[in-house]
Amino acid sequence: MSAPTERRSLKRVEPRVGDLFAIDLADGSWGLGHIVAGGGANTWHVLFAKRAATVEALSAALDDMIHEPIGVLVSNDTDIRRGTWPLVGHRAPDYPDMRLPKVSGEGATWWYTPAFLPDFIEAYLGLRFWDEGQATPSMYRDILLPHLPVPTTARYKAAGSPMPSPPSPPKPPPVTDGPALVTLQLVYPGTGLPSIDLLRKRQELERRLEAAGAGEIEGAESGEGVMEIFLHTHDVRYAASLIESIAAELGLAEDLLLETAPLPEGADDS
Repeated sequence: MSAPTERRSLKRVEPRVGDLFAIDLADGSWGLGHIVAGGGANTWHVLFAKRAATVEALSAALDDMIHEPIGVLVSNDTDIRRGTWPLVGHRAPDYPDMRLPKVSGEGATWWYTPAFLPDFIEAYLGLRFWDEGQATPSMYRDILLPHLPVPTTARYKAAGSPMPSPPSPPKPPPVTDGPALVTLQLVYPGTGLPSIDLLRKRQELERRLEAAGAGEIEGAESGEGVMEIFLHTHDVRYAASLIESIAAELGLAEDLLLETAPLPEGADDS
């Protein structure tokens, strides 16, 4: 699982089955995903081998790209709803030979955080190590469609080949007044998922913030030692004060980091 990365603040959307979306990759290119079932916390995504230099180029090549699915996994659709991964088209899912993974009952497979979507495509293309998962070394093989071999582009830590250094995306300037997208980061020990107690505290923090009028919670993610909450607020100064106060009451103040970014044009309708 990758460490949490900067999230863009774009227009909020309501994804549906059949939507195709662009996924930003580590080298600045864009991969492709397809919502094929479910929605919300349990959304089935199909991923593809081809990529494009821009979102526009990806959109123009959809009919060619969707004939080469390489993987399928279940995750949430938070990044699509936030607009971090923009919609580029809509096609009815048509993968008659593909068996969708189960998330419960006998034979259930893993549920993945959204970070695994770009991670898997990057590993497939050789932009990150195929065997990078310490706890679950077969995780990319589990996402890969069963009939496909591990790609020849896959690179391994054991081989000792250095990975390319991807360019760092430009970071938007922090917002100190007025509307903003606030990212709350709650750091916890280890690299696995947070404890049930921490999850409950995060949920209580979300509930109290909305009840106090800090803004609207747009989503949350957990993993790699960090819980993230995404808050859309019309008054970042007021929201920051509430966040610090409520986090202190819940015993989370020492582990709290805040980042702010501008809201997309048209998102602040107040």
